[in-house]
Amino acid sequence: MVLKSLLQFVLLIKNLSKPFKIFFNIFLTRGVLLLVFLFFSCEPFKKNKTNTLVKLGEQKWTLEDILSYMELRWNHSKRELVSQKDEQEFKEMILKEVLFQSLLEEWVKNEKIHLKNQALSRESFILFFTDPSKLKALRKYQKLTLLKTSLQDHLRKNIPEPKLQTQKQFYQKNKALFRKPAKCQLEQIVVENKKLAHSLIERLKQGESFSALAKNHSLQKSPGWVYRGQLPIFDQVCFKNQASLSTALKSDYGYHIFLKKNFKTAQQKSFKASQEKIISLLKDQELPRLFQKWLKEETLKKSVWIDRKSLEEIKIQYKRKSE
Repeated sequence: MVLKSLLQFVLLIKNLSKPFKIFFNIFLTRGVLLLVFLFFSCEPFKKNKTNTLVKLGEQKWTLEDILSYMELRWNHSKRELVSQKDEQEFKEMILKEVLFQSLLEEWVKNEKIHLKNQALSRESFILFFTDPSKLKALRKYQKLTLLKTSLQDHLRKNIPEPKLQTQKQFYQKNKALFRKPAKCQLEQIVVENKKLAHSLIERLKQGESFSALAKNHSLQKSPGWVYRGQLPIFDQVCFKNQASLSTALKSDYGYHIFLKKNFKTAQQKSFKASQEKIISLLKDQELPRLFQKWLKEETLKKSVWIDRKSLEEIKIQYKRKSE
């Protein structure tokens, strides 16, 4: 039946006049070419020429972008990718961060928010000369912090100031947060070896000036006022020892001799003095809820395309330097 219809169609074309035959052949040829073009330009048959793995709005992440970002995040984290499950969880974490950053990039662009210029970190400086291909991933990771800060500032502005009663209740329940820690004033002498440190301590006990010996022998300046909990070595001198002059204490910098000059006990701040911090902390409690709301709303606005097959095919073979 189909063959018969095809033969009838061919005979019909043969019986047509010459001008009409020419017109029909041109129309048929161009029509076939148009159909072929449309067929291969459809999304399922289109080749991924840019090798894009993730696209959100106008933000695109290529395979190279994803691989560089993965290696960077692994180097910055302490994750161990032992099993296939570990790899899968790591990939999901990367995908979430990529989508989140893309959302933030789109939001900043639409809101016309100006980000501060990123300072060139030591790591960026090294990569600039040693491995420029990874510098782009590092800059993206650093920019993520700026984007998060911009979003937090934006969300914080929309949070109304908590009621006075709420502020006072928060102060009463969390008084420890609004306490000035104990502090003391220290002078120090830092020398390279223990023998010299003991020699200087004997000279101090005989009445020589601490300031004069520090000026002539110390490798570092005095810390001045230090707070409880700032450093273990300061706590040992200020808060665990009654003597004003310390023994020789060893650290990575050498041998320290401390002189305790002044001491102030911990003090409780008043509600009024703590009010600005109270308001800030109460607003911080609202941020996670507002963030989830923002994330949901912005995600619905954007079209997201992910090449999950290519993501799954990525093989992670990172090893710690110690290994």
